[in-house]
Amino acid sequence: MRFAKAAHDMGIAERVIELEQQRAELVTGAFLAAIDALGFVPGERSWAIGVFLDRLSVAGPAVAGEVVPS
Repeated sequence: MRFAKAAHDMGIAERVIELEQQRAELVTGAFLAAIDALGFVPGERSWAIGVFLDRLSVAGPAVAGEVVPS
């Protein structure tokens, strides 16, 4: 019985990871589409991506997909 529960819990954890990966792809796609729509030149594009990535790294912990202030 313990093995069945462990396998079930692992399946749930795997699904959560898949959903988070899909969400990351959506956020990235939306961000890059916004940069394209703004017509940034390559230097501006690189700057905007750098700022975006810097902000992600200091956003703080996430709970249920929402960033929680530190």
